[in-house]
Amino acid sequence: MAVLRPGGATVYSCRRILLYSPGEIRVLSDGRCVSVLGEDLHCVSFSGGTVFIRGAIHAVSYPAGVQAEEGRK
Repeated sequence: MAVLRPGGATVYSCRRILLYSPGEIRVLSDGRCVSVLGEDLHCVSFSGGTVFIRGAIHAVSYPAGVQAEEGRK
């Protein structure tokens, strides 16, 4: 689950970060992929399964099938 706030987002129940770039941070959360899209994104904290992401967030999506592909690695 992702919660948007001014200047950032919080994603709960994270297992791992799948992709980390200034334009997208993708995490595995509750067996699903959560993709945070925007500009100048950075993870300021990853503790206790909670990820805090800061930057100009444009969208949060739950792309289908991505977690299955990433989970096979």
